[in-house]
Amino acid sequence: MTGKNPKAIIFDLDDTLLPTSVAVEKYLETLAVGIGEKVNMSPEDVLYSFAQTAKKFGFLPAGNCLHQNEMMVRICAGQDPRILFADQIKQAEKVKAKYLKPQPEVFRLLNQLQQRGYKLYIYTESTANEAVRKMCAAGISKYFIGVFTAPTAEVEKDQALAKANERFLRTRVHEVSKAKPKQYDSCWQEVLAHLPHEKHEIVMVGDHPVRDIDMAEKVGLAAYHSTWIIDSYHVKHFPAMAAMTEGAENLKKYMSKYQGRPRNGHQLSKPRYLLSTIERLRENFRQEKVQDIAKRRQKRQHQKMSFKLRP
Repeated sequence: MTGKNPKAIIFDLDDTLLPTSVAVEKYLETLAVGIGEKVNMSPEDVLYSFAQTAKKFGFLPAGNCLHQNEMMVRICAGQDPRILFADQIKQAEKVKAKYLKPQPEVFRLLNQLQQRGYKLYIYTESTANEAVRKMCAAGISKYFIGVFTAPTAEVEKDQALAKANERFLRTRVHEVSKAKPKQYDSCWQEVLAHLPHEKHEIVMVGDHPVRDIDMAEKVGLAAYHSTWIIDSYHVKHFPAMAAMTEGAENLKKYMSKYQGRPRNGHQLSKPRYLLSTIERLRENFRQEKVQDIAKRRQKRQHQKMSFKLRP
């Protein structure tokens, strides 16, 4: 039998369950306006200075961008930018938290999947601390029995987590061996080794066409391309993030390549379509199993008849 019989679903976290790009964009916009007002710079100039940090490091170092930003350090004249702009950072964090919430339909989907007995997991390129904080703040941690993350970054190792987060971290989070783990076959195999399911029982759902979809299919999983967030917030709405992050450049290419057309028939534009899709897979598997049993029974009967007809 070659069909799929889904019993476990692995979700990507950012821009699949949570509108992370939207939240980061609002964070950057708010921070740029706040800092600009304090130091008499335009928000565009502040964002440009952030872009230099992103260019230097290859990404925007979350939580440390001000400390590692050369222009901000010069403006602060020896003071730690994170202290001088503490109020602006606090306000930007509030705005980000406001937007970092799942769509209502995502909550309904997770509830339905859990009630029907599916085992739910997350596989993300966020570090363990980042993933746990996002999940607990968004109110979705209760749905997942396992979370697979990138290794904890050095800057995070001494950071304390709230007790609830620590319990969650100890019991359900597994760190794979490499940063940006979805790009490596070996990391996917690490994840599969932790799961008590066969490959034909696992479905991957994510927004990235390569890291989530192609890589999952490469290791033998059924994969579905979620576009419900990226369709709701077009990349043109992300000028701040697009100005500085490598991820946004990939997002532009992704949008131009995949927006508006199904990907091998596996594109999901609404969360509710996932449930009907996997239920259909299970029904097809049951029918295939019934047909397989019927074929085997027919073959045995044919063998018995052949034996009886022998001289």
